[in-house]
Amino acid sequence: MKNSLRFLVVLGLIALGVRLIPVQSVIAQTAGLSLGIGQSIKVSGVSTVANGSIISFQNNQYQLSAESYDKSMFGVSATNPAIEVTDSTTRNEPGVTSVLRSGQVQVRVNGRNGAIIKGDRITSSDQPGVGMKAVKSGFVLGVAEGSFSPSSETDEGLIPVTLDIKFTFAEDTPGSERIAARLKDVVSLSTVSIAEDPLQTLRYVVAGVVVIGAFTFAFFTFGRLAHNGIEALGRNPLASRPIVAAMFFNILVALGIMLTGLVAAYLIVTW
Repeated sequence: MKNSLRFLVVLGLIALGVRLIPVQSVIAQTAGLSLGIGQSIKVSGVSTVANGSIISFQNNQYQLSAESYDKSMFGVSATNPAIEVTDSTTRNEPGVTSVLRSGQVQVRVNGRNGAIIKGDRITSSDQPGVGMKAVKSGFVLGVAEGSFSPSSETDEGLIPVTLDIKFTFAEDTPGSERIAARLKDVVSLSTVSIAEDPLQTLRYVVAGVVVIGAFTFAFFTFGRLAHNGIEALGRNPLASRPIVAAMFFNILVALGIMLTGLVAAYLIVTW
């Protein structure tokens, strides 16, 4: 029964285009194996992609990253991923390669910023597809899991890197510069988001306007009613119970308006 179930699972994965590597092969090739799930993509401008090349996504196409601290880094090319999801009809086309976005993968690096030791952050360089040690604030590819000792800036090698693409600050960055850099990064990421997905950006803008409008209307309405209620209590203390009840009801209405605004914003973003 177990063997039959296992056969059906493997058959299903093969039908989906997933290439499996036996456990024995994984154990024997740990040093050169990329531990992650590879996605088959076509890289523009090249016929072949070297193992460990850093890939970015710009202008609606995949290409070799050729910018230091590239904010468009997408992943790393891997010729030997543990699992690969691919389209068999395009697998052998020029420029098609398997790319990992998470896990551990071999990455091409150079000596541009000196020797690399385990734990250093790795980023892209201006050499197409090749990374380097990150020495300042900016976007990084991940963390080095091995060492590289170049004899010159142009020396190139392969080291294992745990992928974690994100913006990081250098350890010696002053607090004031961190704040300015964060604001600059927010603006930069917002610009990229607007360019890549204007419809989704419009949804967020509309949702934000709805939330702000609902909260503003609720606060101003409740504030005016609360002011009138306090004046009424001062003029007629004997009628305090109905006045307080009316104020409490107005609070519930204001909360209902704010909640409605939040729900409407959520539906706008997710619909």
